[in-house]
Amino acid sequence: MIFGFICITVSYIICWPVISVLGIISIYLKAPLLLIIGGILIWGTSHLLFMFGFYLAGAQHSKVFLKWITRLFIEKFSA
Repeated sequence: MIFGFICITVSYIICWPVISVLGIISIYLKAPLLLIIGGILIWGTSHLLFMFGFYLAGAQHSKVFLKWITRLFIEKFSA
C-alpha cells in the first residue's frame, strides 16, 4: 500500500515539471518535436505510474488519501 502511494506521488512530481523543462529545452534548441513527442511520452508514463500506484494502494485507500492531500493543499494556499 505504501509503495502505491509513493508511485502516485512520484507521478505527480515527474509530470508537469519535466514537461515544463522539456518545453524550455525545445524552445532553446528550436526543436518543437522534442516537446510534442517527449511531452506525450512523459505524460503517458506519469499516467501509467499513477494508475499502477492506484492499483497497488487500492481504490478506497487512494480516494481517501487524495481527498486528504487535496484538503491540505487548499488549506495551505488559500490563506
